[in-house]
Amino acid sequence: MGIGSYILLINATPWPFQLAGQHSYQMNTWDFPAVVESGSARVYMEDQGGVTEGDDGAEALYAINNDSDFEFEILYRSDYGVGTGPLLVSYNESFHTISSLTGATLTLDWTHNQDAPFILASSDTDLSSATFVGTNPAEAWMQASYDRIECLTLRELAMPGSHDSGMSQFNGGRGGASPTNVQTQTLDIGGQLRAGARYFDVRPVIAGGHWATGHYSWGKILGWLGGNGQSITSIIEQVNNFTASNNELIILDLSHGLDTDNFDGDMNNHLTQENWNDLMTVLLQLNHRLNGFDSSGDLSVMPISDFIETGPAVVVIVRDKVKGGGNVDLSTVAQAGFFQDSALPIYNNYTDTDQLDVMTNDQLQKMLENRQDPESEMFLLSWTLTQATRDILNPAFASILDLAATAKVALWAPLWNRMSSQQYPNVLMVDAFQGNGDVTAMALAINYHFAKICPVLVGPSSFAQVILSIGGFS
Repeated sequence: MGIGSYILLINATPWPFQLAGQHSYQMNTWDFPAVVESGSARVYMEDQGGVTEGDDGAEALYAINNDSDFEFEILYRSDYGVGTGPLLVSYNESFHTISSLTGATLTLDWTHNQDAPFILASSDTDLSSATFVGTNPAEAWMQASYDRIECLTLRELAMPGSHDSGMSQFNGGRGGASPTNVQTQTLDIGGQLRAGARYFDVRPVIAGGHWATGHYSWGKILGWLGGNGQSITSIIEQVNNFTASNNELIILDLSHGLDTDNFDGDMNNHLTQENWNDLMTVLLQLNHRLNGFDSSGDLSVMPISDFIETGPAVVVIVRDKVKGGGNVDLSTVAQAGFFQDSALPIYNNYTDTDQLDVMTNDQLQKMLENRQDPESEMFLLSWTLTQATRDILNPAFASILDLAATAKVALWAPLWNRMSSQQYPNVLMVDAFQGNGDVTAMALAINYHFAKICPVLVGPSSFAQVILSIGGFS
């Protein structure tokens, strides 16, 4: 019996992908549609498998709008009985995207019986001069697509985000914590930045007298359970290294602050104002903070050009309470790039289940209910699964990273098929943010396919044409 998988073709362009030819050798299934219209197509493939059929292979060639200058080929080559072979996409010598050169060959991330996405997007109407983005996005994707997104406010922009961003490490904990029930990421924040993440869920804790990130929860019987991850100083260093050569917007959303050195069985163990003052002093080492802005103004209605037109921007949101109640006082860092949660209003409500279908339906329904149009409050799609008690107590059950793998492969088709120019998420938040850039490619496809078109200002005489050019794909 062969090994099968699904190839999900996401066509986020105004033109059809038209099949120019296909061929297979010793494949159980390899049958691609003649036309992939704007939207998506899910195609099943299966090799014969086994050592004797080790040279299984197949190709499918598509031409965008039946134009031979814009061709890409999907290729499969088996691994001679050793395992699954690579699934590739190759561009012809006259086709490229802003991050992949002509003739490039891309390797798709595929798993048995799961979706392997290939994403291609463009907002243009003239194919001959079109710009494309998609799979294998640029590291500095905001700058690479700046002309397309510069007019979009944060309410209109889609970006990738990571959940419990600092928990790529397990540096001790309490209450029976272990990597299986604490670790949410495989890449540190520097790696996540290079893979395209721009919105970071950072949970600062005091651990051993130092600032770190943490992942903790409170239980009535066990009290505090959780562990510590990446240090705050290492995060600052990695962000500074990234912004030294990349003019990108980075949002650090701080919440769930705890003093793990002094739990004392206290459920209300938030950081004190003194703790926060100390943390903000440390965070002042972040370069390129968004200085000079009122800490309570609404950043979500500002266009991306206001953030990164002349360089990178780091925004620190403090979305927490101090011990005893009340908001964190940011007066000591006024106009220094630190903002109250009111400055970035965003709907963020996770599903709290380890069941994929429950999470999928819940998150998509919340998106449709809370994002009535692109001017609505920002929406964070929390595409994460949460361990049940059995998962936490018994290592034979799924770890957080196991659940993340389950959620990731189910992201593409359900989300794509429910979005429109009026309803799409602003933050795609995931556990185990991967280095292959697929989540970033999805965010780019949303921006290119669903978001409004930015006007091209050539001169005063073109103002009327500019007004007519504003719009988007439905």
